[in-house]
Amino acid sequence: PDDPITIDMARFILIKRRDWIGVILIYLMRINGEVRLEFRNPKNNSRVLPLVEPEIDVWVENHAAFAARYVMTSVMCCRLDGIDTGCVGLNSTQIKLEKLELGWHELACGLFENDTPLCSETVSKFQVVAQAIETEDGKRIAELYVQEAERIRPLMQWWRGESTFFPGGLEQFFVAARGPSPPSHHHQQQRYDSDHKIDNKNKSWPWLGRKDMIRLVIGVKCAAQNIAARDAMRKTWLSEAIYGTIAVYFIIGLAKSELQPFLEREQALFHDLLLPSTSTLFENVEDTYVNLVSKTKSFLTFALNEFPTASHFMLTDDDILIDTLRLLEALPTLPITKFYAGQVWAHHFNSPRLPQRDPKHRNYLPPEVYPMSQLPPFAIGPHYILSADCAEFIAKNRNQLASVGTLEDVSVAMWLFAIGVHPQHSDQFMNARLFGCVEHAVSLADLTPIGIIEMHAARTTIKNENSTFFNTHSTMTTSSAAVCDKYDQLKWVKTPRFSLLKEDAVVSLDPDGGQSRAPIAPLTTTTLNIK
Repeated sequence: PDDPITIDMARFILIKRRDWIGVILIYLMRINGEVRLEFRNPKNNSRVLPLVEPEIDVWVENHAAFAARYVMTSVMCCRLDGIDTGCVGLNSTQIKLEKLELGWHELACGLFENDTPLCSETVSKFQVVAQAIETEDGKRIAELYVQEAERIRPLMQWWRGESTFFPGGLEQFFVAARGPSPPSHHHQQQRYDSDHKIDNKNKSWPWLGRKDMIRLVIGVKCAAQNIAARDAMRKTWLSEAIYGTIAVYFIIGLAKSELQPFLEREQALFHDLLLPSTSTLFENVEDTYVNLVSKTKSFLTFALNEFPTASHFMLTDDDILIDTLRLLEALPTLPITKFYAGQVWAHHFNSPRLPQRDPKHRNYLPPEVYPMSQLPPFAIGPHYILSADCAEFIAKNRNQLASVGTLEDVSVAMWLFAIGVHPQHSDQFMNARLFGCVEHAVSLADLTPIGIIEMHAARTTIKNENSTFFNTHSTMTTSSAAVCDKYDQLKWVKTPRFSLLKEDAVVSLDPDGGQSRAPIAPLTTTTLNIK
């Protein structure tokens, strides 16, 4: 919306068809007036793919009162092309729709409590098309995909051994990593210069030589092929870790054999990958999504052994932008025992999360594995922090602690519940997929590599121009607006509004208006997380 309205809550309703799964994101916002619905996607008179992910905004006058009164008792009922699709609760996980064919469709939805409508019905008429480039967003994403592939081409050539030169030169990279000291941290930079110089013969991150000074160890859960994401993080927030007492590692594990030479080349340069060659803890931890629980256990065990003086440990995904300097400033104020904090949806959305019962979903939890109807409150996987005692409990009992399916974040919550530790919600942990450009966040998830780079560059410019960037609320608001002036959702945020039917659905555009003669690289790349 054009008005500066704060997003207060969100609901997730899984849309399920015979051949696709989409998501309705229901945003509850504080405005004057009664409850009303509005389609965010598909917009009225728009073109979409059959795999479109519908999104509906729910506008309410008082989000807390609405959530307390209606979330558990109200239902959303929809009609597709005049045929009822049924009703589900706002806290449910499924709405079933018939298979969508190419052509025009009409989707109408409304909110009800005991057959009484809570608002007027909202309707969207949209056209389903076969190829992404027939849609406005799809054409743009195709262009962005080609641009990103060209941007990272030198990096990929180096990584695959097709070039012996690291893009931009190794010396230039570490000079960039050092960077100018932020205005309020000159004393830290001077201390770094005297105690933490990068060895020019064996270039690596400074925490590798002064492990006794580390207070926070960050483990980035990263797939082996995500070199573009690692490169973006190294050139942005990770390079700022040299100003303080933070160590950062990428948790890879045992990758496919064809990727291992590339990873060893990368490891020889940066020494920040957790591989079987790094520690025997990762010898049997295959680099797959279903092994996130094992990756987490192995990382905490490794980090505790390598950095025994660390007071806190943080787990993140590889689509994160961290405000490292603010995190450093906050670290001394955090509790050093029984501390577990992050983005807790059960708190943020004021309602419990439900287990996924769809066998085709990657987070499927069969009743025999998890019989309860609700998940415990948990800090979501993209970013959360643990105190050392919590990390030690997990590491010491890693062979006895069972996982909750493949859900690493829920598993951590269940384990810590056993010792009386509950997750604390922090609004400094946010995700762009729901909330867009949130400059005040210490950690912002769901960003593409170019999104990480460009948002960090904008934020750094503002900080250098105004050393009081985060000192006052008024300054932060002004600067945040400036940083987000260039926000580009399709370019910066990892997941587009639709998925692709097949690998050739996205194509680059020929200058003459036709399709590119050269095929695009396989869309299994995580550059833009196009599926």
